[in-house]
Amino acid sequence: MLADTARFAALAGELAAGTPCAPRRARAVADYLGLLCDSIHHHHRIEDEVLWPTLTAAAGDAVDVRELTDDHAQLDPMLAEIRAACADLVARRPDAAGVLAERLTRLHTVLDEHIADEERTVFPIVAAYVTTAQWEKVEAAARCAVAAVWSPSRSASSARTVSTGPKATDPESRPAMVPALGSRS
Repeated sequence: MLADTARFAALAGELAAGTPCAPRRARAVADYLGLLCDSIHHHHRIEDEVLWPTLTAAAGDAVDVRELTDDHAQLDPMLAEIRAACADLVARRPDAAGVLAERLTRLHTVLDEHIADEERTVFPIVAAYVTTAQWEKVEAAARCAVAAVWSPSRSASSARTVSTGPKATDPESRPAMVPALGSRS
């Protein structure tokens, strides 16, 4: 998530600065970011519906996930704004790439802080209180959510490569390529 939000914020910034963006490339970027938004939404939904109840059942008063839940409430409107900016990019609206870059940068910042908070709050509680059986239930729910987001039929239209540079066809100056279904770290 963090790598993708940073990478695509930079890409959108390059587009806003004048790097050419053919309609096919704009569609590939929008498709990928739509899948990324789905993945983020499903990730926090599983935390809210499965992980947080598991933690509170296992650890009781030793854990407080209210701040993390509040962060999740901020994410859905941000994801909707990114989807809207993607639609504007595909529609070739002026300033769409700049707006997308700003929204992705903001999402990256929120996710970075949120993930750091989760690591400080959740990991010690899982290690101290959650049983193997409880954790397996959480993992099973997460796998089902991932399968729904990244199913082959769903992602087939996005399984193309998005260039992070203007000369992807020139073997001498071929830039790093961003797989459309790349890292979801």
